[in-house]
Amino acid sequence: MNDAESLNKQHDAMSQAMKLATRNEELEKELRDIDHVALAVEADCNSAVKENNRRVCRLQVITIALMYIFSMIFYFHTLMLV
Repeated sequence: MNDAESLNKQHDAMSQAMKLATRNEELEKELRDIDHVALAVEADCNSAVKENNRRVCRLQVITIALMYIFSMIFYFHTLMLV
C-alpha cells in the first residue's frame, strides 16, 4: 500500500467517524426528546390517578352518608310501625 492509498483510507475513516459522531448526536437529542415526553406522560398519569383517588374518597364519603341516612329512615319507619 502506498502513501496515497493510506491517506485515502485515513480520510475515509475520518469521514466515517464524523458521520457516526453526527448520528450519535442526533440519537442523543432524540433520546432526550423521548425522555421529556415520557416525563410529561408520567406527570399526566400521576395527576389523573390523584384526581381519581380524590373522586373515590368523595364517593366513599357520600356512600357512608347515604347508608347512615337510609338506616335512620329505616329505623324511624320501624318505630312508626310499632
